[in-house]
Amino acid sequence: MNRKLRLAFWLSFTPLVLGLSTYGLWLATDWSWLMVLGVLVIWGGCGATVIAAVLLGLGWWQASRDAVGGEAAARVRPGWSAAGIALLLLYNFPVAYVVFHLAIARITRFEVVLCNEAASSWPELILEGGGIREVVAALPPGATTRVDLWFRTDGELVLRSAAEPATPATVVSGYVTNGMGGSLRVARRADGQLQVHEQWRR
Repeated sequence: MNRKLRLAFWLSFTPLVLGLSTYGLWLATDWSWLMVLGVLVIWGGCGATVIAAVLLGLGWWQASRDAVGGEAAARVRPGWSAAGIALLLLYNFPVAYVVFHLAIARITRFEVVLCNEAASSWPELILEGGGIREVVAALPPGATTRVDLWFRTDGELVLRSAAEPATPATVVSGYVTNGMGGSLRVARRADGQLQVHEQWRR
């Protein structure tokens, strides 16, 4: 493998490793600066891909020219090396696409944690607002559940009883909108009253 092919390999391999490492570290730590780093890795990877593609073509041409007149195995080897690098180079695109969309889904996720601290069961509930309607199964005493929401429009997020529609709804978030992430904890206390605590908002 000549120098151009080796450089094309590293320019194909490095963005893939950096991107996956950055995404994995972000999932583990939730450090916001890693989102900026991830964008830089994507842009840097695009540039590296173009350079790698050029080097791949030049390296394959040089290797094929150097192998002319050699043994049959020597003539085949440059083609296999170039093909392997080309596959690695192309593999960057679907991986970047999947990671990017998973990151967007996580950033725009609104998480609602429901905790039943009362001694009685918390009947079936409905979370509604922002263009979505999510039914939550009844929670036994001491149970906790998490609901992930992705809003479509502006509005309030309310929690209402599915078993007793006439019961007034509780506003758990005064404003939600498409693309907004955040997290709320709603606890049903021992006296049956609801306590809403906003944990974080991106």
